[in-house]
Amino acid sequence: MDYGQSITPEEFLQFLGAPWGAQMVYYRGYLARDRSRTHAPRRLSPADTERIGLVSGMAARSATEGFVALVQRRHGPGDYSYIAERLPAAAGSGVVLAVARIVRGYDGRIGAVSSGTVSRGRS
Repeated sequence: MDYGQSITPEEFLQFLGAPWGAQMVYYRGYLARDRSRTHAPRRLSPADTERIGLVSGMAARSATEGFVALVQRRHGPGDYSYIAERLPAAAGSGVVLAVARIVRGYDGRIGAVSSGTVSRGRS
């Protein structure tokens, strides 16, 4: 993955079904800066910063819910790979509810962001 590239929210959701121990780089760059519309490098469009924010929020929620562990790999100054590693999750209806919490707030914007247009969600 090159600097400034992010997976899509749909790809992250698919990753949640990966086997225990699987890893996925969900962003490469400097996340704290690049997800901000006011501080992101000029090469990132508003749609890019929106997608980066969505995916990183989903990753953070997934970590809170116990689905993934989040780690970073430093490549150089301001250049990191942000990695989610699948953890074993309990089976049952609790998993369905947890995934619903991960998606909540993002589901109305996922398709619009990944297709290259920025959407503010549902009215």
